[in-house]
Amino acid sequence: MAEEQRVADRYAGSLPVELLPDTSQLGRRERTRRELLHAGLFLIAEECTDVSVLEITRTAGVGQGTFYNHFADKGTFFRDALEYGVDIVADMIDRVVSPGGGHAQQCCQAFRVIGRLHRQVPTLSLALIRRGSEFYTDSSSLAVRVREDIVKGVEAGEFHVRDVEGATGTMLGAILMLGQRIHNHPEESDGAVADAVSGDLLQLLGVPGDRIEELLALPVPLLEL
Repeated sequence: MAEEQRVADRYAGSLPVELLPDTSQLGRRERTRRELLHAGLFLIAEECTDVSVLEITRTAGVGQGTFYNHFADKGTFFRDALEYGVDIVADMIDRVVSPGGGHAQQCCQAFRVIGRLHRQVPTLSLALIRRGSEFYTDSSSLAVRVREDIVKGVEAGEFHVRDVEGATGTMLGAILMLGQRIHNHPEESDGAVADAVSGDLLQLLGVPGDRIEELLALPVPLLEL
């Protein structure tokens, strides 16, 4: 019982309420689905995916019979939970990163915010890292978003890359490896590390050095958590 309580306590504070989508206008069925997805992110982060449906629903605080009202099986459940985590990150970036300033600025600011998120919201960060290989697919919403951003930057003449798919893979890998580094080295400044990697990525995308320095000198959008 003591271990179950420790798990429950970790789960209760695993995702700041400010990051979660507003469910106040949703019906009971959709709220239950969101609660299950939240539990899925937590279990992925804890590396506890080899669990029973009962353990999943118990973590979420919902009835066991509700699971199959939303998911065909546990594999589908954990994939959907991961995409739910990506949607949370994307929504957060859309809220705090200004759409102005050009594609290089938006890319830089988004990456700087994600870098800081790794330390501020470790459950979400670790869930993305644990299942990182799943992002390297055409259907992954994260891969689609990164690819589209690069293409728009190329079309606008801000990015200069020979291989969009290669650049997409590099960006996805950088997001995950940056997170792992931040978790492995708590003594390092997440902001400093994220900014350094952001500058290197912009260089790989063909952004001139003086423009990179201008972008890194901009204030980082605040995460109100």
